[in-house]
Amino acid sequence: MAKRLGTWINHNIVVVYFIASIICAAVRILAYHMGVVEAFLGSFLIISIGVWGIGAFVCHWFGPIAHRIAVGIGFPPDTPWQREVAGASLAFGVLGCLCNSTGNSFWMPTAIGFSIFLVCAGIGHIIEIRRSGNRSVFNAGSILYWDLGFPVVLIVLLVLWKSGF
Repeated sequence: MAKRLGTWINHNIVVVYFIASIICAAVRILAYHMGVVEAFLGSFLIISIGVWGIGAFVCHWFGPIAHRIAVGIGFPPDTPWQREVAGASLAFGVLGCLCNSTGNSFWMPTAIGFSIFLVCAGIGHIIEIRRSGNRSVFNAGSILYWDLGFPVVLIVLLVLWKSGF
């Protein structure tokens, strides 16, 4: 049972960050009486972008976990693209974490930049599925839905937040 749960978490880590962000938003709403949109947007920026980005950096940069990630995506390990993804993930991770300490001045650029990054990654996954039939867990699993769905959530929250909700 524990091994199956560990495997599920490993294959769906973005879902775990999403759920953690929702829990954090609920605490911010209930304990600190923060507005719903601001609580959710802030929590997603800090946890689903900030903490995720730093974790993704570690997982894409350092072997042997980086090797398992590459194979899980359907690519050979230790390729330059993986370090590029690690660097981009670290950059967004730092921006997401700074959203916690800079007021809200980083919110819009972080959400827009990360959304572009994810949509491009999602398109890349779809191209890989169509060209080579790559249905590896980290290419066609929950990450694909994350890459294409999470930007919609971010942009909707950003528009609502900028509109004063």
